[in-house]
Amino acid sequence: MKINSVAIFGTGRMGSTIAIAMARANMKVTIVSRTSKNKALYLIKQRLTRQMQNGEITLHEKKNILKNILGTTDLRKTKDSQLVIETIIEDINAKKRLFRRLDALCPANTIFASNTSSLSIAEISKATKRKHKFLGLHFFYPADKMKLLEIVTTPAVSQETINSIKLFAQKIMKETVLVDDIAGFIVNRLNFPLINEAINMVEKNSASTEEIDKAMQLGLNWPMGPLSLADVIGLDVCLSITKSLYARIGEKKYKPSALLIKKVRNGYLGKKTKCGFYKY
Repeated sequence: MKINSVAIFGTGRMGSTIAIAMARANMKVTIVSRTSKNKALYLIKQRLTRQMQNGEITLHEKKNILKNILGTTDLRKTKDSQLVIETIIEDINAKKRLFRRLDALCPANTIFASNTSSLSIAEISKATKRKHKFLGLHFFYPADKMKLLEIVTTPAVSQETINSIKLFAQKIMKETVLVDDIAGFIVNRLNFPLINEAINMVEKNSASTEEIDKAMQLGLNWPMGPLSLADVIGLDVCLSITKSLYARIGEKKYKPSALLIKKVRNGYLGKKTKCGFYKY
């Protein structure tokens, strides 16, 4: 099946950049919010305006992207979408509730996908009667620029579904990796213990924030250090993912750092609050 129409649930930074990536490929995108159809559109327009000012896109490209995106609060307007992607809160019960409603609304051939960072795809899919058409699509922020897309498979998902998603990924200019439904998939399973340990090193005064980031940039050729990256991701998101990995895997290296917990408790969440491990 060639995918030309997509519905996205979740109107935050991730959902809005996923929408841009697809609309840029001339797909019809319906982005659904619980409270305001304009929330995601506002974020999208803001981002596209910045990109135009920076010379990354033209005015014509901006208008074409916006033409392909519909904002709504009406669940029923997604019923004809060929692919549904959720990017809502990292709460498995909330995700199940959403997919249970969508399963009753959407045709049998609609593919369902979760953009979860750390929850079990197989467990979420239990809310539906289409496990053969349910997988994980883990985008990376900002999804309109980051090339990687993790395709997370379960024993129940069909090869036909995987093939359709691979074609879809090519259309939106993503490089894909296939991974089983393991905790954290590939990137987060490897990355978050490292970020967590970097935070532990700061807490123990083993090295400064700046020295740790400099070491990883110059020693391993990272484009940014782990603590800068944590600030970009959001320390609240880092904590949520680390907690989820620790709950599923149970190994000490996944146990959230006390300093990370403290920063989140005090509202220091990284770039989005102008203060995390760095000030912005």
